[in-house]
Amino acid sequence: MAPMAVRILELFNQYRDSDGIYHLPKGITSDALVHLVAEVGQQDFAFFEKSDDVIWDVARHEGYIIPEYPLESSSEVKSFLREYQAQNVAQWYLQRGFTLATITHSWLYAALMVRNKKFWRKIISFPINRYEEVNFLAHYLDEALSFCLSDEQDTDNPTLFAI
Repeated sequence: MAPMAVRILELFNQYRDSDGIYHLPKGITSDALVHLVAEVGQQDFAFFEKSDDVIWDVARHEGYIIPEYPLESSSEVKSFLREYQAQNVAQWYLQRGFTLATITHSWLYAALMVRNKKFWRKIISFPINRYEEVNFLAHYLDEALSFCLSDEQDTDNPTLFAI
């Protein structure tokens, strides 16, 4: 992933002005950009249209049997939350760096989940209604790829988690 990710970051940098605003060419779509980063990131990158799906993806990845429409009262969900020392789903998201507003209005946010070289994961959320704004989305994809190439650990950032 590294050489191609670096090339994409260099490309992003070419289209970023001194204020940090991106000005990508008109023909680039958000879907194409997400698919490109997903292709480069492979198993280290995931896009979620609804940020509230992230927790269940993590739980299933760890082997918990989570139904399609999970309930917090489920024994599997309780076990998963206990593993992360979270009393409820909201607390799990707070531990990952989400704001209370983002959790309360989770259907309004999308999320990227990425893994770095040290196998730490990070979740990056953003308003889904701005997904089609490719220059807005580029900022979050840049952050995601930069994290993938980093050596950041949970001692540097307590919102990181390992799976």
